[in-house]
Amino acid sequence: MEKSNLPTLANLYEDNIEAAFKQDQFNLLMNQPPKTDWIKVNKYANNSNYIPIGIVETLLTKVFKSWYPEILREGTAFNGVYVTVRLHCLDYISNEWKQYDGIGAVELQVKAGSSPAQLENLNKNAIMMAFPMAKSYAIKDAAEHIGKLFGRDINRKDTMLFEADKSINIDTVSDRKEKSRITSYILSANNTAELMSIAIDDEARTFLLNKYNLLDVYESKFSLLSEIEMKNE
Repeated sequence: MEKSNLPTLANLYEDNIEAAFKQDQFNLLMNQPPKTDWIKVNKYANNSNYIPIGIVETLLTKVFKSWYPEILREGTAFNGVYVTVRLHCLDYISNEWKQYDGIGAVELQVKAGSSPAQLENLNKNAIMMAFPMAKSYAIKDAAEHIGKLFGRDINRKDTMLFEADKSINIDTVSDRKEKSRITSYILSANNTAELMSIAIDDEARTFLLNKYNLLDVYESKFSLLSEIEMKNE
């Protein structure tokens, strides 16, 4: 069986390679591990790790400059409350707003010795405290979709190392486009003077043609145009 020649990501993004390269570098930055001093331990949740909301919000401001949370809905579930949030972040690479959804839930606090199901024994201001906390958890949950920097994998064992796509190379794609442009210019030249104007002097022309391996194409076209011009004299 013949091996299929699948396209590379660079092939798919060729028309927007600069934006794709910047986005890939942005993703690489967002998938760096968070600083160790950002990470705290929640002793009330099996000693799981977390990043405080204050640090997450500061990171959002540093990374995106412009962002805001939109509360989609809120409600009660069993003996707690929940909030779902849509995080809107301005992506300066595409100049478009990106959205990340998250959900947060908090158990309502009851008086000591009471069952969580005994809602008649709710602590004073239990709901007032629960909803803002649920909103904060929802913002953090949404921000984790951005990348590891926001704490996405700090409690996961099975993760994958993020690496920048080596096929997305601005220089390589730019060279390919420049070679195509110069080739078209050579083939469409109508006379030797126009052909020679491909560069400012002989040295620059030789360098350019050798760089893109187009010297043979240039010389063939030059010979053809020279013959035509000699016949027309």
